[in-house]
Amino acid sequence: MTLRAFEHALSELVASPASCLAVRGGGDDFFRRFDLSEKEKKRLKEVVWQKGMSVSCSVYRSNRITPLYTMLHFSCLLLADRLKTEVDQYWAISDAPDLQFKPEIERFGRFLKSRIVTGVITNPYLDEILDYELAVNALQFISRQKILAQIQSATSQPESGPLQLNPLIRVVRFRHEPFELLKYLEQEKVPPSEVPGGEFFIVINAAGELIEWGQLDGDLGRVLLRIQEDGICRERSPEVMELARAGLVVPAQRGDDADIADVTLLDPI
Repeated sequence: MTLRAFEHALSELVASPASCLAVRGGGDDFFRRFDLSEKEKKRLKEVVWQKGMSVSCSVYRSNRITPLYTMLHFSCLLLADRLKTEVDQYWAISDAPDLQFKPEIERFGRFLKSRIVTGVITNPYLDEILDYELAVNALQFISRQKILAQIQSATSQPESGPLQLNPLIRVVRFRHEPFELLKYLEQEKVPPSEVPGGEFFIVINAAGELIEWGQLDGDLGRVLLRIQEDGICRERSPEVMELARAGLVVPAQRGDDADIADVTLLDPI
């Protein structure tokens, strides 16, 4: 029996309306997870019936969903009526709530990816739009000035050794015409089912003050995507050298400059 256990149990109730309802229904399963005295259990059973408890739950959920809906807005639009179901499922299995935007977005992104892979989510556009938004967010959180200085130092050296994706660049493969998809989503509309399909490569560039994006042809896009996925490129094909001249790939860094090599969109699950 500790104050810490009581506070932990209370915070769990605030974070989980389902647990509050279970306690209101008279169940004791929730309390078995904590080292609580009978007096503390009685106190928590009273707390779940207080008017302020519903408000506290609502405020907690509002604070936690804010980064998801703000930073993955297009993905949330595509989820439409499924959004609440997916968020509730994510929160139910997430044991590391974090009100910091970056880790919370990445964890929710991993969760949605797993739901797409297993076929639970079948929206035909969500996978590529999620990749796009995760890439944009990764660049928004990056240390741009530090990396620009590292790139300048790296490119002043002779062109030898392995190459890597420019850390201020991300490439995303679309399976539907990206301009059409984004046009609808920017208008807060769900795209229709007849958006033209194909293979399209979008390059997102954070080298300037504002994030910009453009389209690469198929051959260059596939090469750049492979470099992004592999992390390091040791070949010197004509396509790779064209990407290097365009500044899309740069000499790989080691040692103290290793920050430049971090181009992971999602941490390992």
